[in-house]
Amino acid sequence: MSADFIVYSETGKLTALVGVSGYPETSAEWAEEQVDSFLRTFDPPYLVLVARDHIWFWQDPAHNPKPVGAVLTEEHLEKYLQPLRVKAADMYIGALEATVLSWMFDVTTGVSTLPDFVRSIGFIDAVHWGDVQIAA
Repeated sequence: MSADFIVYSETGKLTALVGVSGYPETSAEWAEEQVDSFLRTFDPPYLVLVARDHIWFWQDPAHNPKPVGAVLTEEHLEKYLQPLRVKAADMYIGALEATVLSWMFDVTTGVSTLPDFVRSIGFIDAVHWGDVQIAA
């Protein structure tokens, strides 16, 4: 697995990698096992992995491979899924990736809300007004 999106700060510094997975049911152990595949080319301050059931967050994943926490994908992306009349569990992976891209644009502009634990690790401030790019 590798990053689908890369977020750079306003000053061009690598801030976060964002991956999208088609796995239907994940756990903290599963999420932790995915970290190394994201770090092959980058050493990001933050990592976000969106699976069909959970959105996992890391701070300094190279040194802390255990996720800081997770939110339910269906609940957190409800605003994006509702107009499509589809559940995250049933989405084609390309549609899920497009949904996550829209969400990340909203996250960087402060439109999307994130749970307090994500704010407490500095993720929201780090990506604010960041540049979301599709990974090559």
